[in-house]
Amino acid sequence: INSGVVRQKSVGPLKDIVVLDLSNGISGPGCGAILSDLGAQVINVESLDLPDHARFLGSAVSTGMAGLFAHTGRGKQSIVLNLVTSEGQEVLKALIEKSVSIFNVIKSSYASSVHIQFEIISRTSL
Repeated sequence: INSGVVRQKSVGPLKDIVVLDLSNGISGPGCGAILSDLGAQVINVESLDLPDHARFLGSAVSTGMAGLFAHTGRGKQSIVLNLVTSEGQEVLKALIEKSVSIFNVIKSSYASSVHIQFEIISRTSL
């Protein structure tokens, strides 16, 4: 998926890797930030109804942009999807097909409610 933003060409040992980050909080996004530091193209996906709660942890210069979120979101591309709709799920599927690695730290009950299931992801990404 292309955007209108000109990005600096990735360098580092992971420069040819595309990672889909479906996580939120601290550990998952922190891992994504480290992968980005190593050159991976990390695409952060937030759900319209479940934004990353790190956006609201600690002090923030503006609503939804706490320092922790800025730190763990560094170097990533981001997209917000309405995963309840078929359109949002189609975009997610296209992102999965483009990705080499996918990780999430969201509750399985929420993942199931928006049709993010291991069986679907593993079939799509193979």
